[in-house]
Amino acid sequence: MFIAPALATIRRMMICKRLLLLVGVVGLWFWPLAAVAQTEPPPPTPDEIPQVHVVQEGEFLVTIAEQYSTTAEAIQILNNMADPNALYVGQQLLLPGAAGTAVPLVYTVQVGDTLADIAAKFNTTTADIAQRNSLIQPAGLVAGDALTLLSRTGSAAPQVVTGTAHIVQRGETLLAIAATYQLAPPTIAALNELAYPYRLYEGQRLHLPLAEGEYHALPAGWARVAMRPWPIRPGDTVAVFVSHVEEGQPTGSLVDSAGERHEMQFAPDPTGEGFVALVGLDAFAPTGRYTVELSGEGLVRPWWPFPTGVRGGHGRVWPATNQRLGRVAPPARLGSSRQRR
Repeated sequence: MFIAPALATIRRMMICKRLLLLVGVVGLWFWPLAAVAQTEPPPPTPDEIPQVHVVQEGEFLVTIAEQYSTTAEAIQILNNMADPNALYVGQQLLLPGAAGTAVPLVYTVQVGDTLADIAAKFNTTTADIAQRNSLIQPAGLVAGDALTLLSRTGSAAPQVVTGTAHIVQRGETLLAIAATYQLAPPTIAALNELAYPYRLYEGQRLHLPLAEGEYHALPAGWARVAMRPWPIRPGDTVAVFVSHVEEGQPTGSLVDSAGERHEMQFAPDPTGEGFVALVGLDAFAPTGRYTVELSGEGLVRPWWPFPTGVRGGHGRVWPATNQRLGRVAPPARLGSSRQRR
């Protein structure tokens, strides 16, 4: 009476054991493949950069931020926007945190460029530029040098950085500076990478997101340094343009590759933007590297010196007419013809 149920139970137990054994064999068979799949390195991900959004008609900063799951404040800080409502059709905005494709390029250092200024133009870091170009002294850039960059703006063209520079005075706090310019302290802190608690020191340079023109990340209070023509060639009359955030009078000199100093006498620029000095170079001046040494006397304190290197050109061919020969002759030939007179 009890034999039949017992046999049925035994049969079910044997079937379960066979099923468990089959599952175990299958698991052991696929386990090495699963282990290999887990230990394989993940595929390399592309270098992620902020995408560029082109403003369309009727768009607002808030709607653009919602479209990309970010905030209007983050877009405003990243793009150095003083007025979040001042958008125009066709304007290119960088989007924080979005994925894109890095753009490699070769950039030629311009007169007055600093490593921080170049990094801001391409939304990269000074450390990345220094590492890619094996720069031992990042402060010693020379106009005319070629730098390998990885642009993080989505474009190979440098972006225009706007804003103004503020030099911290004795006793100033971030709260007082923000109140003076009607800005939020976190906005200034984020743009200048200030860690909390915010500690400022006298003479510190701050980048303020104000729509007052193009901003250059130069040392101390220097706002702009430019030169025309460039590259420099012997025989040129060189115009050096400078401006400073503090009131005062700039001074400086242009030093050629032979060490000869050409003093620069600065006068107010007729355009009303800073100062300009004219320097005439001899037609037979040596070629090679020139150094622009800038300084100045401010109303409060002397301006911080700013030396910058400039590579010169190969020089011009200056024709000289030999009246006796009646044709153009080089200086050596002219000298020999004079000796024979």
